[in-house]
Amino acid sequence: MDDTCTNHSYKVFKRNGDVLNEIFENYPNIADNFRITHPDSQSYFMNSLAELYQKIKSEEEMLQQNDITIMLSMIQDEELQDITDMESKLQDFELNGLQLSALKERLAEVRESKRLQQQINGRKAIENKARREREEAEQQLLAKLQKKRRF
Repeated sequence: MDDTCTNHSYKVFKRNGDVLNEIFENYPNIADNFRITHPDSQSYFMNSLAELYQKIKSEEEMLQQNDITIMLSMIQDEELQDITDMESKLQDFELNGLQLSALKERLAEVRESKRLQQQINGRKAIENKARREREEAEQQLLAKLQKKRRF
């Protein structure tokens, strides 16, 4: 069974076909200067672009969720590394003639949102640690006071 389809004259995996359609709908001139000429190489780049586009979109969707606990658990240093990797891929695509400035802007917004969320998480962690230490100190003080009353 053939798991590929032709989309905008590029042969891509079927799972990426709808995504590639969405990309070309949103960014119709994206491949106007595409320099890759061999069909196999074009397929590789277009499949990679579709998968990268999906990642960027899913990052945006996660950041828009209202469930703060999900966001807190998902935002880690390694995710910023993932964004750096995505930025590197976008740069490679641009070097081969794809016009991706709009995607780069979206990814920059995701990066900034994650950076800000990490700052918030760091502050919350510090506040939680201070609160726990204060509660422990209060409990120790109460225990000492109760011990003194017994005598």
